[in-house]
Amino acid sequence: MAVWIYTDTSKPVGDIEHLKVFATEEAATAWFAKNDPGGVAFEYEVIRLDAPSRPTMNHVGRRTLICMALILALVVVWQIVR
Repeated sequence: MAVWIYTDTSKPVGDIEHLKVFATEEAATAWFAKNDPGGVAFEYEVIRLDAPSRPTMNHVGRRTLICMALILALVVVWQIVR
């Protein structure tokens, strides 16, 4: 999901009119046609709350985990046979 953000540089940061956030490109286009025909909004991805909070295990992580398990198993076998 993305939003389109317009910055009015004539307004101070924090002013209610400094930023405009549009839910769709069509909403931004309609607002510009009426309020600022030369204006431009830039698209930004929305960070969602249901996104994973930590990185998922990738292939390198799985290989590392498997190698560690194999080493542990070899140590246990070595302790038994010695």
